Amino acid sequence: KLGQPIQERYTEAEVRPKAFEELGKQIQQYMKFVEACKMKEEQYDHIDDANVTKVDKMASEAMMWMNSSMNQQ
Repeated sequence: KLGQPIQERYTEAEVRPKAFEELGKQIQQYMKFVEACKMKEEQYDHIDDANVTKVDKMASEAMMWMNSSMNQQ
């Protein structure tokens, strides 16, 4: 259909801000988890430091990607 690409771009533009907001909330949750682990909170004592570092790295990368993607819009 001729108008389909235009309609898809419009829909994406409408949905994108909410998706970025939700992604940002999830990244914040992971960052809070990492901070809690670094503060040696008792409920996270069983989690290996290597895994915490891995989550920290991935959350930071996701945040950088999100910021970069938002700036391109």
